[in-house]
Amino acid sequence: MGVLSYLVPNSEDALAPGGFLHSDKFILIDTKSRIRGMYSGTDSTEVERLIVDVRKLTQE
Repeated sequence: MGVLSYLVPNSEDALAPGGFLHSDKFILIDTKSRIRGMYSGTDSTEVERLIVDVRKLTQE
């Protein structure tokens, strides 16, 4: 879904845990399948921003 719909890269990788290598990005999608934000999952500031944005989105 992510690769085809939102162009998020991923690939099989025998050396990666679980055999799958994927983006470190979180993508916030609304109920109309629109991208509302992209966040680095390895950056604590970005994750905090994601949490704030999820709360805002749930209030819409």
